[in-house]
Amino acid sequence: MIRNVILIDYEPFTKRREELFFIRNFIDSGFNVQIWDISKYLYRTVHIVDTIENRNYIFKVSTYTQLKCLLDNTDISNTVFFIECFDTWKARKLRWLLSDHHCYTIKMDLYANTVLYESFSSKLSRLFSSSFFEIVQGKIEYFFLTCYKIIHKVKGPTRYLSSSSLVKRTDEINHPDYENFYFKRCSSVKDDKYIVFCDIFFPFHPDLVYYSKYKKMPDGKKYQATMRHFFDYLEDIYKMPVIIAAHPKSDYSGYEFGNRRIIKYQTDILVMHASMVVQHNSNSISYAVMADKPVAFITTNGYQSVPRMGKELSLLASTLGKQVYNLDLVPFDEVKIDFIDEKIRKKYIYTYLTSPKIETVQNWDIVSGIVSHL
Repeated sequence: MIRNVILIDYEPFTKRREELFFIRNFIDSGFNVQIWDISKYLYRTVHIVDTIENRNYIFKVSTYTQLKCLLDNTDISNTVFFIECFDTWKARKLRWLLSDHHCYTIKMDLYANTVLYESFSSKLSRLFSSSFFEIVQGKIEYFFLTCYKIIHKVKGPTRYLSSSSLVKRTDEINHPDYENFYFKRCSSVKDDKYIVFCDIFFPFHPDLVYYSKYKKMPDGKKYQATMRHFFDYLEDIYKMPVIIAAHPKSDYSGYEFGNRRIIKYQTDILVMHASMVVQHNSNSISYAVMADKPVAFITTNGYQSVPRMGKELSLLASTLGKQVYNLDLVPFDEVKIDFIDEKIRKKYIYTYLTSPKIETVQNWDIVSGIVSHL
């Protein structure tokens, strides 16, 4: 019976990671747990606020040699590895090591609602756009990564858990946002009516380090100024305050969006009890969809200057039958905040967030059931 659980993570360990991977549940169930933080090995400049440091089971890995040494000294036959790492050229040696050591690996898809269905015509039009060189670069990297896997006989994860019906998964799970919404409902943080903005910490989000090819990101102060003016307009028209649901990785001083409340770690609660929701491309759309809230998708010139982000926002809005409003180009009174069509809403939930088979089952029961039977 498996008694060791190791999480190999491309991000520093935080309370959110602790919840997502059921670290406390595993420990309470008698498993020996280790966290291998490989963030410095893959991304030297990554920085996450609120990182947990003082745990004796956290091992920081900054070199390939350290990683190999840890693996060589692990009882592979008695261990299950949870792999939280993008399948990229940078991570190729990690994949090879795990495959070469015949490790039992589990990949939990935490971002199933960010990989949306895209029609062939949409892909073709994007190819002949400003994203052309980014797409070609991605295809070249994918080609060499595929060749590397074939040459070194690198196998994929033993189990692939996802809430998306679009991927080749071995097991169905709920999206983490679905779990929070249906199994952890909480009271409102504010009784009065309000509009919530689902922040993504643009353009300072550390995840941009992982996939962005841009050496110079857009002007953050200009972006925030546009957002402040838009929020002023919303408060004047709708006679209710705008509250900022800060991204978990954000690090605000408090006045970036004017004299408005910035609340962290409560996006689910804020969206559930909001009168309206405005946002960019964000995982938090799940809460707006499940709570059936009026939504508006917004962007700016700075946001659109990052092709991948602009593309993903457009695709998300299209998936939900909505349009995107560029606040630097259109009058604010043209921005419509309205409900998502009911059929589209239901389809989104059962395509990306859960399935009829497991919608009443919590993820811990699914994951613990898998591990306990190994």
